[in-house]
Amino acid sequence: MKMIKKVYNTVFAPSTSIDLAIIELEKSRKAFLEAKTHTEFYAAQVEFESIRIKRLEEYVNVIVEAGELANNPLRQPITPTVISPVEKVSVTNSTVAKKVAVAKKVVHSVAKKRVK
Repeated sequence: MKMIKKVYNTVFAPSTSIDLAIIELEKSRKAFLEAKTHTEFYAAQVEFESIRIKRLEEYVNVIVEAGELANNPLRQPITPTVISPVEKVSVTNSTVAKKVAVAKKVVHSVAKKRVK
């Protein structure tokens, strides 16, 4: 009978502070890895969108410079105003870099909030 009681107490004994700390540490590590994954994903998404914006703006600039919008009625812009060849949409690398930096700060702040 004493043997059964000893086994029962060993199996169903309350956790020690070290066991609880180890469990909490593992939960914290998992949360950290998940937040880091989200951070990397959103940073890559921001980089993808900035490259996409740059590519599309260059495409629009080439069309505007060639006067293709003004000459071809099928390629008129969706908005009622016609872009004249004089107006150019230009984004410098520094502007894109600033937008990416701001977006990374937002992503990091969101990730920090999720970790807490």
